[in-house]
Amino acid sequence: DGAHTQEHFLAYNESCEIVDLFELWKPHVDRFPGLRENLCKVCKKGPTLRESESADTSSNRPRNDAFSYLVSGTLLNARINVVAVEGLRRTDFIGMSEADLSFEARASYFFDVECKRPQTENSMVSCMRETRARLQQAGREGRQGIVAIDCSTMVRAPGQYWSTNLEKWLRHVWRVS
Repeated sequence: DGAHTQEHFLAYNESCEIVDLFELWKPHVDRFPGLRENLCKVCKKGPTLRESESADTSSNRPRNDAFSYLVSGTLLNARINVVAVEGLRRTDFIGMSEADLSFEARASYFFDVECKRPQTENSMVSCMRETRARLQQAGREGRQGIVAIDCSTMVRAPGQYWSTNLEKWLRHVWRVS
């Protein structure tokens, strides 16, 4: 009958991430040695759909890395000077980065970005506290820190392509922050 099911929408949405990774990184991938291989791993390993993730079995690593690659690729395409992502340095960058990604805002002034994907509302506050502590550690060479958060697991319930709880969730997030 040609009708699309909810599963069609979910599969389409999830597959767009893979296409976005390719499109965002295509002009930049060769400047980050090892990144092409890492992008292939991210697309091949781990669960394809978010619904298949399990925080208990740590099956989220590829999807967590994919989020870092999506954020850094988006920044690169906005002409932000990304110098490292997931431990891979750009070929002309001689510094170090322990963050999920780092970018140079102006000459020798860097920002570290930690990319987080908390799986539940209850884990968000503790995740942010841990991330804040990490960004405030000594030895970060005076870099400022930013946290990029993927809240999709809280906004869109598993198996749903739209959540009726969005307004309630947003109120909760603003209340605890």
